[in-house]
Amino acid sequence: MPTLDISEEIYERIKRGEFTWKDDFKGVHPFPLGQQLYADSIERLLDKAWSDALRPVVAHAIPGKLDSASWDKGKLFAPRIAKKLNGFAVEKNYDAAGEGGKVRVGWNERPELIGHKPGDSFELNFQGSAVAIQVIAGPEAGIIEHSFYGSDWVEQDLFVEKNSFKLHLNRIYILRDGLDPNKEHSLSVRITGKQHKLSKGNNCRIVYFGLSGDPRTPKGVSVDGVYFDGSKGYGPEK
Repeated sequence: MPTLDISEEIYERIKRGEFTWKDDFKGVHPFPLGQQLYADSIERLLDKAWSDALRPVVAHAIPGKLDSASWDKGKLFAPRIAKKLNGFAVEKNYDAAGEGGKVRVGWNERPELIGHKPGDSFELNFQGSAVAIQVIAGPEAGIIEHSFYGSDWVEQDLFVEKNSFKLHLNRIYILRDGLDPNKEHSLSVRITGKQHKLSKGNNCRIVYFGLSGDPRTPKGVSVDGVYFDGSKGYGPEK
């Protein structure tokens, strides 16, 4: 399968003095120059691929996984699959602007499983090898902790120091992995009384649960007709 190593190309061209990272790219998210460079590389690849006569399609063996913990069977589930809600509730049209900071259109309009204060908790039952949460971490994002089958509690700070104080940022946190993919699992989650030094609150706002290997079909995750600011208009399922 043809591939491109764009990072190596940019590195070599910067070494030749064609442009600089500081003056031309100006950050991880490239300016129009960087976007054009990437597009040009892809176009050259496609031109080369189609320059020769077409070859017949031949079946190829699929190699094994490079990583046994791969999320190739990962799915996004609506927050309503959580059980034993204590203080948490699924909210629609949460007033994120009330926290301050920039609110990205589309994401905040999704139903969110939200807890606001220390002690709020829920449980999640699932099957598979790993579990994650996709949260919106704004100025009031707190610190949660989670326990697996009654094990010791593990903390996870949801606040992103570089951005959350000014932006309601989407973030995915893997809470547990390496689990037996064929067993049913139970995860308990609760909000702690601790805060990041820059946070103004304790909330936990879950947009999706990510489960790897769960046999269920996700429901209530359609994003048809929803524009997502910051992702070229497409939601995570597209």
